[in-house]
Amino acid sequence: MKSLSFSHRLLRARGRVAAVVLVAILCMGLLALLPLGAGTRADPRDVVFIARDMAFYTAGSNAGNPIVKVRAGEEVRLVFRNDDEGIRHNLAIQDWKVLLELPNGAREMSTVVRVPERPGLHWYVCEPHRSMMMGIVEVTAE
Repeated sequence: MKSLSFSHRLLRARGRVAAVVLVAILCMGLLALLPLGAGTRADPRDVVFIARDMAFYTAGSNAGNPIVKVRAGEEVRLVFRNDDEGIRHNLAIQDWKVLLELPNGAREMSTVVRVPERPGLHWYVCEPHRSMMMGIVEVTAE
């Protein structure tokens, strides 16, 4: 009778060890999958501002100082490029506290920002040439 009781305890202990090992394997598998979930987040969309001929242009457009549309809450990469050789320009969106100023010799720079949650209109400007180089960023609801 004692050997039966000992065997019974041994089987229960093995069952507990097996359960702990199984839980550990499952946890390691879930931890291995975490980087895959982080990689599914979309990269920010590029919004390109090109300074040329004393106006701003967007990539692929010939309209000077266009209205640029972005979605509320969207993450965007603001890219500022200066194609006016020898003229210093910057890109400022004061409502968003964004100022892109190119260091000497640089032609392009960027920053990633989260668009405000509230729809509305915001000015973008080249501060030194504000009277000619200004336009509107329109934040739209989804």
